[in-house]
Amino acid sequence: MYKFTQWAFDNKAAMKIVVIMALLVGAISYWKLPMEFLPEADNPMVTVATIAPGYDAKSMEQQVTNKLEETLQFTKGKKSMLSTSGNISWPRKGFRCKR
Repeated sequence: MYKFTQWAFDNKAAMKIVVIMALLVGAISYWKLPMEFLPEADNPMVTVATIAPGYDAKSMEQQVTNKLEETLQFTKGKKSMLSTSGNISWPRKGFRCKR
């Protein structure tokens, strides 16, 4: 390692060329990389959390979650909706992306 370090200090121009070549190879590799290795991360989602201490899951579902679902069901661009009820109500909605 000492000899490599000494060579690098003695040949600064060669080291600049090596660094530039490494950067070029990295940039070319990035642009040639197939899309399955760089998937798009567009996943628009809305989450509504409602906390009601003292409510059981059934009451939370009837009094909170169902009403939230009824209100949110007509949202434009909705792809899916998932709800979870317990002491906390978690309605989640996924949306389609327009391109």
